[in-house]
Amino acid sequence: MLSIKAIKSRLNLAAACICTISLITVTLGYSIISYYLVLNHSQDNLLKVSEKYAYEMSTWIGTQSTMLHSIKEDIEISGNLNKYVLQNYLWRKAHLSGGIVSDYYIGLSDNSFISGTRRTEQINDHFIDKEWYKTAIESQSLIYLAPYVDEKSGKTLLTLAEPLMINNQVTGVIAADIIIDDLINTVNYIRIAPNSYAFLLDADKGFITHIRSDFLPTAEEVQSLNKVMNGRFREVGDQIDYPTTSISTAKDFDTLYKYFVTSKIDKVNWTLAFAVPRRELTKELLILLTSFIAICFAAIIFSVLAIIITSHLLFKREKQPKKLQPRFLKDSLKRNY
Repeated sequence: MLSIKAIKSRLNLAAACICTISLITVTLGYSIISYYLVLNHSQDNLLKVSEKYAYEMSTWIGTQSTMLHSIKEDIEISGNLNKYVLQNYLWRKAHLSGGIVSDYYIGLSDNSFISGTRRTEQINDHFIDKEWYKTAIESQSLIYLAPYVDEKSGKTLLTLAEPLMINNQVTGVIAADIIIDDLINTVNYIRIAPNSYAFLLDADKGFITHIRSDFLPTAEEVQSLNKVMNGRFREVGDQIDYPTTSISTAKDFDTLYKYFVTSKIDKVNWTLAFAVPRRELTKELLILLTSFIAICFAAIIFSVLAIIITSHLLFKREKQPKKLQPRFLKDSLKRNY
């Protein structure tokens, strides 16, 4: 038969094990659930912020296309295609843009070219063969070309073009060169999390801007997201094909794994992307979970000590009557004899 001391020890051990296992199970379960809940919440916040900036950029570009369309309608209503009248009109509109518009210009079907800055197209480089003219004529609607770096000014330009119609007949194309340097500077400035950065891609996944200088476009070449660094960002490129804002994980150029959040700029089918280090997203969460786990382990230690002390006191009380019983019987026997 087990002694009181052995029973006491086994009960203490059993109670301590049950308490410890229960607390560890609750701690681990809560930690895992909390981690993913908070992580998903943080990722959702990144998606919302990304969508917000993409929407603002789309709105800004939409404003420029609205201005071009307004100029087009004014010319169509007046029906006046006098070269000098249109030159002055386009120059005033460009001047009123506050430096946003590099030039408004028109290419007419009779091969005449009218520019608000009074520039002329070289005979060997005729505007009818230019992409802005051909694409607008073919699409019969407003079109956006891929941005490019102007060789003369070094500025990044976005060309918008739309067919010009007089008396329900296409008589040419009106276009605008929009300076997007301010837009690029805004992207370079955005930080949605510590140590994060933003970059901008055109419709063909070519870099418009990036913090890494060798990713930047030049007048001769545009770097592609899918090709730089031996295709390291191909998965991010595949993610861009989805029409909605999305998030994925990839190793960045600095070898750190990061979350890449991508949002479409609808007007031009560009992509605004953010790179956020994973550790920045989970840093505060890990601190919170570490604190919780520390508190739970402290609770485990406290519970085990409480079980040991309580069981010791209970067994001590149980043993007291057994010590008195022989003495009581001895006194009774003396009285009877």
